[in-house]
Amino acid sequence: CRIPRTSITYNATISACEKGHEWERALRFVAEMEVFDVERSAITYNACIAACDEAGQWQHALLLLGDMSRNQLQSCAITYHACVMACEKGLQWRFALSFMSDMHAGRVEWN
Repeated sequence: CRIPRTSITYNATISACEKGHEWERALRFVAEMEVFDVERSAITYNACIAACDEAGQWQHALLLLGDMSRNQLQSCAITYHACVMACEKGLQWRFALSFMSDMHAGRVEWN
């Protein structure tokens, strides 16, 4: 049985990686989606950023946020919350404060 390569299956897999503390695998799946031309969405990035957050990988979380912007995907409160938490774990308080400022300035869509 072959599982189809769809955004739904990838998003579920990336979410499972987050729960399993497999942030590096989550990043590989996001990269694989691009290789196989599978649409990445805010859900995809939010799940992967959350996986990076869980592991304290703030640099990767910020790279993913930048990738979202380059791909013209709308970040939301969930995205920024995960980035803030990743920055907190990495003791990157200036980045965390910057995100909080963006959120309060209304540049983030609240869900």
